[in-house]
Amino acid sequence: MRVLIFIVLIVLSSAGHVFAKHIAGGDFYSTWLNGNNFKLTLKLYRDCSDPSGSPFDQSITMGIFNKQTNVLVNSYEVNLGAVIDLTLAGNLCSPPPEVCMQQGTYELNVALPANATGYYVVWERSEEHTSELQSRFGISYAVFCLK
Repeated sequence: MRVLIFIVLIVLSSAGHVFAKHIAGGDFYSTWLNGNNFKLTLKLYRDCSDPSGSPFDQSITMGIFNKQTNVLVNSYEVNLGAVIDLTLAGNLCSPPPEVCMQQGTYELNVALPANATGYYVVWERSEEHTSELQSRFGISYAVFCLK
């Protein structure tokens, strides 16, 4: 029993020293431009208060898949565009002074052939493979549909 209590105390005392240093969130969306032309935009958010945290990738891969068949139609290397420091403020937001957030933007204009069933758009950052679709492209994050 003493050993169990000792182990629990060790685990609890070290829990405060565990920090995640990864992308904090993001938005992935499309804007219809005209005809079959779309602008794909990925905005990622990262904690910049720790220099050893996860930086923005200088480029990412966006893949477009046929929604019905899950076949890759095309993939694109998309470079990091603007990186801006965010000001966290407002009536409901009073962040501590040590909080630092940045937004990185990736944009791609793409023309897609007409497709009645639509497309899935994905972006890749890591090598995790957890599904049939992922094993084809290495997807680890967002998916959305164009139709």
